[in-house]
Amino acid sequence: MNTGNGLDKNPQNRRNKPKGALNWSTRIRMYLEENEGAKWKQIIEAVTAKALDGDVRAAEWLADRTEGRPQQTIEMHQAPTIEIIDYGSNEYLQAQSANDEEGSN
Repeated sequence: MNTGNGLDKNPQNRRNKPKGALNWSTRIRMYLEENEGAKWKQIIEAVTAKALDGDVRAAEWLADRTEGRPQQTIEMHQAPTIEIIDYGSNEYLQAQSANDEEGSN
């Protein structure tokens, strides 16, 4: 349903923003790519300088983007298996009890 103010009240558009509006990641990417990526170059130079000064997070950031993030492994330990025996009904238990009583006499 269009309200006439450029906002769509459609439940599928949960953010209720005008159609065609750019999301933040697209806007930031466009801004950084202006002037043939000069801003990206400035960011990379700044992060590289920080890494060379001993900033571990900057060094990790550079390594993750140039070498790829290391594969993470998850150790899983299996819990011991518990066997559940279904003896059925009270009749079985009564028969077992009767057998035990007969054996003790």
